[in-house]
Amino acid sequence: MQLEIRVKEPEIVTSPVNQVSVQYDLYERIKEAQQGDDRIRRILEKVQGGKIQDFTCDKRILKFEHRVCTTRCRA
Repeated sequence: MQLEIRVKEPEIVTSPVNQVSVQYDLYERIKEAQQGDDRIRRILEKVQGGKIQDFTCDKRILKFEHRVCTTRCRA
């Protein structure tokens, strides 16, 4: 994702913009992707059951050594 911002000389504006808000749903997209992966779900169950120590669950996202897990995670 790229964002380009250009500063222009002041113009007469009839309705000024006071605030711009950008939200990125990366964590939600990661959670959804992990929930759709059987291997990650099995690892997550083991983590929650205390059977695996190297993995953690942070904000319902599976991580290995502080890195977000992908479908290549093995336990």
